[in-house]
Amino acid sequence: KREKKYFRNAFVDTNNIKIKNINYGIKKIIINKNIAQNKFYKKFPSFKNKEFYIYIGRIHPEKGCEIMITAMLKSKHNLLIMGSFSSKNYEQKLKKLIYEKKIKNVTFSKAEYGDIKWGALLASKAFISSTHGENFGISIVESMSQAKPIITTNKVNIYQEILNYKAGLITSNNIKNFTQVLRNFEKFSIKKIINMGNNSLKCFDENFNLDTSKNSLTQLIKRLI
Repeated sequence: KREKKYFRNAFVDTNNIKIKNINYGIKKIIINKNIAQNKFYKKFPSFKNKEFYIYIGRIHPEKGCEIMITAMLKSKHNLLIMGSFSSKNYEQKLKKLIYEKKIKNVTFSKAEYGDIKWGALLASKAFISSTHGENFGISIVESMSQAKPIITTNKVNIYQEILNYKAGLITSNNIKNFTQVLRNFEKFSIKKIINMGNNSLKCFDENFNLDTSKNSLTQLIKRLI
């Protein structure tokens, strides 16, 4: 529904265009979990036996990275941010924030791929993103495919699916609310977090997995051919 609304408000005339709303998706990657995690821990040994959140994506003002970094000030977990900086100025801004607030549990890494990336996802406790806007969120869906809880904002267009499946926690894109949601998550029992992860995987399989017949994009393509 949200995408249809945005489409009608496009800068071109869409009045005579038929609209079919379908779910976007990805194909699930088959991963050897032991190999992937071992490669991750070999490159990032300081994260072994630690509870940590992960963010994978562009390090850009639109992603609200300063929100989740500031939220880590009161967190007992760590945060691993994997991605490339959008600019030197933004990199300096975030590192200055960390220095001034004496935040010690945030680690930046360049973009990683393959087993190291998937190993990081598998080893993490949850995927977090304090974004100011996201049409789909490929990293979010990749995390869901590995049964990871999602903590993000209501500016992600698939936030309603996450809520419907109880696959994570949704909050506003500001420091106060995002910090509170992280504190709430850290009070959850292991059982509740595992259940949330299982719900996340179910949400992925029933909405965003291109390998399943339930995905609406897959169904549309089959009808067309």
